[in-house]
Amino acid sequence: MYLEELRSRARDTLSGNWKKFVGYTIIVLLLTTFVENRLSTYFPNPIENNLTKYISYVIDWNDYLTLIYSLFITAIITIGSTRLYTFATKEDVQPYSLQTIFYYFRNLNLYLNAFLLNFLTYLYSTLWTLLLIVPGIIKSYSYRMAPYIFIEEPHLTPNDAITKSRRMMDGYKWKLFCLDISFIGWIILCILTVGIGFLWLFPYMNASEAHFYHELKNKENDSNISVKGI
Repeated sequence: MYLEELRSRARDTLSGNWKKFVGYTIIVLLLTTFVENRLSTYFPNPIENNLTKYISYVIDWNDYLTLIYSLFITAIITIGSTRLYTFATKEDVQPYSLQTIFYYFRNLNLYLNAFLLNFLTYLYSTLWTLLLIVPGIIKSYSYRMAPYIFIEEPHLTPNDAITKSRRMMDGYKWKLFCLDISFIGWIILCILTVGIGFLWLFPYMNASEAHFYHELKNKENDSNISVKGI
């Protein structure tokens, strides 16, 4: 699995569709990062009595609002965005549109499963991080394929998707880490453009990771076929 080949496939996916994916990125950023940063303006701290004043000393109101929005809205939109790139990068490209990003808001069951996947992934990564930072980072890479598995195999429970991701990433965590690191130069350039360049970089990175997943899935399928053949 060569990183340059994955990036090349990502560029092929985005070729002729850059404007579309930049538009998707703008919408996702507006509904996630921008809204999270403006929540305290929309919903000022409702301190009315001694009890709420005491609570405000323990939990910062802005952090509380951000956490709630992140768990119940941002995380679901992020999984929907992953669904978009999963479909766009398949060998037999699946239909996708802006509605794909909001797929998991369509009914309560879809929403709850997406929420549970994100919550469990966050919980497991946090628990490992409490032991030591490095094990937490390693485990976060173990769980990175869980959203893709969850998207393509909806019959699996969120916990099953996480478990399968852990097995799938065995021996490939370093490769995915190297893929992430390979974008460092582009990240620096985007910072120099006052962040505007990220509108193009995020689709590039997301498409590259989606191709990483498809390549990993194909390797696993080939391995299973070989074992059955024996």
